[in-house]
Amino acid sequence: MTVTLFISLLVAAPFLYVLARRPILRRLAVRNAVRRPREAALVVLGSLLGAAIITGSVVVGDTMNASLRQVARQHLGPIDELVAARTPGEWSSLVDRLQVLPPSSVDGVLPLAAFDTATTAGGGAALRTVPSSQVVAFDFDAARAFGGKPAATGI
Repeated sequence: MTVTLFISLLVAAPFLYVLARRPILRRLAVRNAVRRPREAALVVLGSLLGAAIITGSVVVGDTMNASLRQVARQHLGPIDELVAARTPGEWSSLVDRLQVLPPSSVDGVLPLAAFDTATTAGGGAALRTVPSSQVVAFDFDAARAFGGKPAATGI
């Protein structure tokens, strides 16, 4: 709160200086606002609208960011960190490196592979395809026991 107040005062300082020390500019500004009240109101309303749009975009961005962070917890259970690899070779290297971490610094490692751009097709009388799907591969027994609470994983 104090940081925000300090920044606001720092930004407002030049305007307060002009207001206090420059009577001619102050008089011109007040006279212009009195002569053209509709334009002055439009300027104030435009500034308020701009501030509301910026504030709304920040709130929506924070909400989206927080919801994306919750995806791992909701879908994978009790995890603290998700390490991603771009290629299968990099994935194998990461799994090997993470499996040997000391138990004092990590509770467990659960390797899984996810393919976001997989296309699937179902058999049967009518061939149906899903152009955008995700395939996740992992060891179900290890995932069920991951974190020490099988009920928390949802698997």
